[in-house]
Amino acid sequence: MNKLQELPCAFPTRVPALFGLPELADNLAEGHILKPADEWPEADTAGAGMRPVVKVKQKPFAEDERFDGARPYLSPPQGAAGVPAWLLTQASALLTPARAAAVVSKLGPRAPVDVVAEEITQDVSEEFTEAVGGLEDTLLRSLEQALLSGARSLAVFDAKDRHLSRIGSKAHSDGSKQSPLGKRCDDKGHQSGVVG
Repeated sequence: MNKLQELPCAFPTRVPALFGLPELADNLAEGHILKPADEWPEADTAGAGMRPVVKVKQKPFAEDERFDGARPYLSPPQGAAGVPAWLLTQASALLTPARAAAVVSKLGPRAPVDVVAEEITQDVSEEFTEAVGGLEDTLLRSLEQALLSGARSLAVFDAKDRHLSRIGSKAHSDGSKQSPLGKRCDDKGHQSGVVG
């Protein structure tokens, strides 16, 4: 943990590379995050499943009064794209990596990203419509349009993640391996290093 505190927290982010995008000048990561890869052995039964987390952030990204405690974005009450805010917020929460993986499992790993995105959108809108007891056709179509870009981003991320997983681990001279997302792993697969 002390070594993490000593590392410089200003470094280029690695996120664009995950999406196959070029690096941008001065596109810095927020900082470092350190947490155990597995369950924390010291956690008692009340804290089961909890893991300690250490964050070292650059000053411009600090979660302080300048950013109102870094509260999450809230959709405007009148909504966006013809969809009420509450509906869009609830439905978009269903856009998860697990859903993308289920769709890819259903369609096959070679399914085009746009087809995967459309299926994710359809899957989310059907589940959500059932959960709220139905939606008018116009509202349902507007919701699907609003969800499609998020579903596409999710499908692109899933495809990139699957591609990196197929590449496999690369061995380093010190005996450690590199996970598909560029983090070093020990012989048990525990990740270490910086995340950005």
